[in-house]
Amino acid sequence: MKRTINIILVLLLVTVLAGNVAYAKDDDGQNSSVGFSVNKQNDLVVSSAGTAYILYPSNAAGQNNYSGVPVTNIVEITADGTSTVLSLSDTVTEYALSEEYSVLVAASKSGQKGKVSDEASYNSTSSLYIVSLPLSAGVTPITVSFTGLITSKPSVVGGKIYVTTSEVTKSSEVGGAKYSNRTNYLNVVGLDGTVESKTSY
Repeated sequence: MKRTINIILVLLLVTVLAGNVAYAKDDDGQNSSVGFSVNKQNDLVVSSAGTAYILYPSNAAGQNNYSGVPVTNIVEITADGTSTVLSLSDTVTEYALSEEYSVLVAASKSGQKGKVSDEASYNSTSSLYIVSLPLSAGVTPITVSFTGLITSKPSVVGGKIYVTTSEVTKSSEVGGAKYSNRTNYLNVVGLDGTVESKTSY
């Protein structure tokens, strides 16, 4: 019995770790981007040059004065201790760091607050933020808006950003129960924020 419990605990730990980190490989087997889920108070990734990027949720009026406005802070700390902060007025749930293209791509899932059966709320806007690195004072990220939910971690490969989205395309009510049809899309976005293609699957 004790051995069975230990095996279950190990499987749960592996599942949690697998859900938090995803790697995209280039043809030569090198990591072109690393994607993470922001599901903790502080989320950290460090570049090969020793620059740390920390993402953590905050509030527009400060940690101890909740304003009702979601904010995610991106903190860049270089190897020499220089610190720069960028605040996004959104709840970031996924991000990818690409050292090759010097960008950090952050995604929100704000539309997820709606019910799947409610077309209006489910299809609210989710955003993709393209942040040039290193951070600098007054930097403004490129914002790309999508209808519906961003449903994957962004991946930066070959100078393009790949991310999936999901939209409710039809809702109906039968016998008091609501049903909906969803369409999933693979979106390819340029580093300048241009949506180059949107393919359903």
